[in-house]
Amino acid sequence: MPIHTFRNGPPINWATRWLGGMCPAGVLGGLPVRGPDYAAHPPLADCLTLPLVYPCPPAEPEAAVDAWQTAVSSHQTDPILLLRNPARARTLLLQAANVLAGEKVAIPANANRALAEAVKQHGANPHFMPLTASLGFATLPPAAIRWAQPPAALPPGHLPDHNTWWLDYSQSVPLPASLALPASRAQTPAVTLYGLHLSQDESNSGALLHFRGEWGQQLYRQLRPLLTSDDQPDPDRAAAQQQRLYGPDGLVQRQWESLREVSDGLQEAAGLHLLPLTPATALPHALAIQIPPQIEPTTFAAYVQAENTPVTRLSDQYPIHYAALRAEGYGGAQQTAVHLARWLLIPVGPDYTHEEIQHSILGIVKAADYLGVRWYADPTQAADYAHLMDEMYGPGHDAYRPIFTTADLAPCAEPADQPFLFREATLADFDAVAALFEALHAYNAALDYKFALADGWRDRLYDHFRRTHQEDSSLWLLAWAGETANNGSAAQLPAGLLIMEAHHDSPLFRQRHWAELVALYVQPNYRGYGLGRQLVAQAHQWAVAAGFEQVQLYVTAHNKQAQTFYRGNGFCPVQEIWRLEVTPDTPGERPFRATQTNQPGCGAGLLEPGHHHLALQNDD
Repeated sequence: MPIHTFRNGPPINWATRWLGGMCPAGVLGGLPVRGPDYAAHPPLADCLTLPLVYPCPPAEPEAAVDAWQTAVSSHQTDPILLLRNPARARTLLLQAANVLAGEKVAIPANANRALAEAVKQHGANPHFMPLTASLGFATLPPAAIRWAQPPAALPPGHLPDHNTWWLDYSQSVPLPASLALPASRAQTPAVTLYGLHLSQDESNSGALLHFRGEWGQQLYRQLRPLLTSDDQPDPDRAAAQQQRLYGPDGLVQRQWESLREVSDGLQEAAGLHLLPLTPATALPHALAIQIPPQIEPTTFAAYVQAENTPVTRLSDQYPIHYAALRAEGYGGAQQTAVHLARWLLIPVGPDYTHEEIQHSILGIVKAADYLGVRWYADPTQAADYAHLMDEMYGPGHDAYRPIFTTADLAPCAEPADQPFLFREATLADFDAVAALFEALHAYNAALDYKFALADGWRDRLYDHFRRTHQEDSSLWLLAWAGETANNGSAAQLPAGLLIMEAHHDSPLFRQRHWAELVALYVQPNYRGYGLGRQLVAQAHQWAVAAGFEQVQLYVTAHNKQAQTFYRGNGFCPVQEIWRLEVTPDTPGERPFRATQTNQPGCGAGLLEPGHHHLALQNDD
């Protein structure tokens, strides 16, 4: 595990920070990680609003808009509007979209009152969408608008046909282009609502609308004539807030650093499922961690709270809307409540210290340790840790014992109402291939920035796809899911991607031919249906038919969930890539850059020359 340092704190290895078992007497064993009167820096929710007394130099309205435009997006074709408050922004959006009285507007089953009331006051009919266990949308009803409202400003699940979606992030602010990951633009909704948080007075708190894509541009054009002079926020406070949030060492950058450190610590030390930060477009208030199904959620939450770790249950902070429980989808709302109860929100603040970061992590880790679900996402590591406890304390000890097995983590059987169609990609499918490929590598880049895609990657991918997608040495497979379009007709949407290629290594080696699993990705909204396992089965079938004796793949060291998945599908590690960072004498100059003509290669596939040769990594 890597050694971390955070804000001048001491080096720390999260995986070994807490070694449980045989603690002093007490209900949870030993003292809690925090005292009951511990004074910590405030979480984001308590410091996001611009203080009432704050230096606000005079600013012209146009200058305030320009400042926010620069912070939000470098794409000037994606316009923004600043408004007096979020309630007015919602009203204007519904008017600009020409939503008719009685027309359906789909919102989450746990939407807050402000969003539901905006739809009802417009005369439209709120249709409450149930959520899946991973907090994606279980069904997509035909509706004029689908309006997502992710809790704590966390990233939403996959939004199929994203042009028909709106996002409500009024409780947070935009993540700037410098921090937003590539996947953020892969599935951008038509419009996103953010708060400016200029005042505790909601009527003057300020709002920002960010329009994207063709439908977003149309909304922008239709909304502008509806504006009045009263719709403008205070330009002085808007400009001051923009500088406070996005200026040098601003609040947004500090919050993002804290979020990433807590996320890394939880993944390495607790090993439970986290809602990923990868496709974030808003600044999250918290991280969401899922309680494994083997433990009753109230018990797990009680153990964490006994450590005085500041957590809340998602179902407490974002409960089911009462009207959802009286609507047609009552059963779906009830199931959503069950799903919400399995998530804990861990608040994070921009000024958290090294010690406060530890407190946010170790309460979760200790509870997972005591209750036998630590490293749930990595059963191999859980077994190794349990063996260590046996060695330390002998048989019959009261330390960590996992209450789950690898079999517990097998994907559930595919439900009858979610069949997938598998089809080899054609040239007409390239946009779907590229979107899934980009989302996969955005996630990898979040784990290791050196896996980020290069400038011009899409053109290179298209050229390679065009040349190889019909060749026997490659397989470009798309999985399609059935959905209902806005007009009520059936539609097929891309749900997963598999890329396989024949690999030929250096003639130095006797065993130098194998099938390479280049890419496997399942859209978040379609996880939990066994689609990943079905794609692996397709890969196996292709490799056997092509005469290969083995299938190999690469997986990032930090991607514990992927490692668990591949182990559960019969793969096992046979090599590791180790990296040493060095500083060249002449940065920017690479006189000995390897080329395809002077190095044993992998063939003409996506896997460039040198990537596998002698198990070395070529970062070019």
